[in-house]
Amino acid sequence: MAMTAGSCAQPVTKDEVDFSRWICIYPSFLDQSRSIQEGRRIPKSSAVDKPNCIEVFEAVKVLRLRTVLENKAYSRDFLTHGRIRVELFDGESRMPLNAEIPSRRVLFRRVAENIPAVRAKMASLRANAESSSKGKKGKCRK
Repeated sequence: MAMTAGSCAQPVTKDEVDFSRWICIYPSFLDQSRSIQEGRRIPKSSAVDKPNCIEVFEAVKVLRLRTVLENKAYSRDFLTHGRIRVELFDGESRMPLNAEIPSRRVLFRRVAENIPAVRAKMASLRANAESSSKGKKGKCRK
């Protein structure tokens, strides 16, 4: 099973959508601590520090492109799981679906630009969840 985003984030099976021609993004592509030989695909000035697959998935959703999160490993970093597939081009005409993102390199940079905002949003959600759970105390049962 894979998670997809677009109009709504619902699990889809591979039979419903053919995403074999979609662009692949591994978090290592955007990792500032990696070298080009280790798999980084964008300049260090544009890269972010140790992104994970959930952050990359959320950053792509901000761009309003259809995405799928898969439990796959990158061959150069096989201990870290998570691959994001993005529908960047129309299947038949091979034209970009978003005129602002004409290539995969531009996509990688735009995703890396969105990750700090995604991290801030996730941190605020965690802080809200912790503060709301601290106020509630249950009975201790022995």
